[in-house]
Amino acid sequence: MARDRGDEFDGLVSDEELAAMVRPLGFYSQGEPVVADVPDDDDATIISRYHHALKQWKSGLVDFTVFDPFVGVIVGGYELETDPEALFDLARRGLLAPEDIYLLR
Repeated sequence: MARDRGDEFDGLVSDEELAAMVRPLGFYSQGEPVVADVPDDDDATIISRYHHALKQWKSGLVDFTVFDPFVGVIVGGYELETDPEALFDLARRGLLAPEDIYLLR
């Protein structure tokens, strides 16, 4: 639904507009932070759950089995990082910040 300059913007986005939105989301793959344009709600949900798992692990509440559902999962052309050594390395390098899921470019 296109809006012209005469339309009053109410701040709400229609379901169709929301579904068509591409979101740049940050996560980790192959030992590095990556950003992928994610147009799919299902993929965005996977990344959100992955970040939740990262936060739980980072806080010491859970062990690495929290990443089992994400092994081999590919989003936006990148495989989610689930290797313990790679995640420890990201944390040591100060690059593990799951709170930064939405990255603005």
